[in-house]
Amino acid sequence: MSAGEDRGAAGERDAAGPGATSATGATPAGGAAGTATGRDAVSVAAGAPSADRPLIEVVEFTDPGCVWSWGSEPRLRWLRRHYGDQLSWRRVFGVQVDDLARTHPTRDAVRDAGAFRDEWLVVAEHTDAPVPVRLERMHRSTLPASYAVRAAERQDAERDAAERDAARSSDAAGPGAAGTSDAAGPGAVASSAGGRGAERASTAGDRATPGTAVPAAGDGIADRVLRRLRESVFVHGRPADTSERLVEALAGIEGLDLERLLRDVDDPEIHRGLQADWEATRNPHPAVVGRTGPGPNPGAAKQDGERVRYGFPTLIVRGPAGEQVIAGWNDVETLTGILEAAGVQPVDVTAVLEPDEALARYRTLTAEDLRLSTGGREPRDAVRIETATTPLWVHPDEVGPVGGVEGARVGSAVAAD
Repeated sequence: MSAGEDRGAAGERDAAGPGATSATGATPAGGAAGTATGRDAVSVAAGAPSADRPLIEVVEFTDPGCVWSWGSEPRLRWLRRHYGDQLSWRRVFGVQVDDLARTHPTRDAVRDAGAFRDEWLVVAEHTDAPVPVRLERMHRSTLPASYAVRAAERQDAERDAAERDAARSSDAAGPGAAGTSDAAGPGAVASSAGGRGAERASTAGDRATPGTAVPAAGDGIADRVLRRLRESVFVHGRPADTSERLVEALAGIEGLDLERLLRDVDDPEIHRGLQADWEATRNPHPAVVGRTGPGPNPGAAKQDGERVRYGFPTLIVRGPAGEQVIAGWNDVETLTGILEAAGVQPVDVTAVLEPDEALARYRTLTAEDLRLSTGGREPRDAVRIETATTPLWVHPDEVGPVGGVEGARVGSAVAAD
């Protein structure tokens, strides 16, 4: 999020987005939305998922430069790890900063970088997330990073299509071949425990929903791209807001065709998709306009010039038991309760990963990641980056001056000073 949203730690507030209301923006049946399970959940509407949609649909509104989204990422990783095989997941980029000169006309990206960072430190008191020792400059726009993640999502989509084709071929080969699963509902792709999760069906309903479907288990190429871009801001203090900086931040990501990504970020189709995301984010549901509540981030929609937009991150959860909007800073117990209220089947959430397994899966881990994923145990082979707040543990195979081992060593040296 932009530093202005972090101010006073009340900065990022979450609200509903595309799909949370009818096309006319009508309020839910029965009038104003009421309180749902969890202190920061708002009940939006009731209704069953469509026949061509996985059992539970989650629409995430976020931004690569949002400090509350950065702090919430370990909790969303936890959610996707435990419930991914029951979910479909769509990501909408709200473009928090399309032009820093417009959103913060009195601030300069370089001159006022320290002031932005100070606001992130206030948020980190609640999220326990890394904040850079030094912020070289504030991002002048989060559009380049949003384009990059959307381009990576295109590569994920092609990989998923190839996996589905392979599964169909196995089905045709006879009994015992891998097939699709009915457990997650129509349109879901078969998934083993910890696998990619319920995935995208190419339907008119999906095309009408802003954002892009991503692997529900949280192990897609685009998830790693988004993580690297956030680390470029909140760990290394060098936001990737130009093509050259994207190359620096994203070098060495396994499975990513970086040359193609750099071509695709200029694709008009991707730009149109981000424009749709931008517009949908600035059409908030009345339930979150003027919302107040306890905590550092109570979930109100935010003023953005002459418009009002959703805060980040916001999750809209749709299931057979209805729709819920998760707004604000929430613990995993609240998130679990909201999913179950929407119709997700309870699972054992006490299982943890071995530290090296978690590092191999996610490539980098924060202190909150360790607490939720490994019970607080540190991976043995990680390179540890010290930041102004809490460390980041990096897989030794990661490469690149920002995202990888070289960046980790530089970060540790700076922190030591």
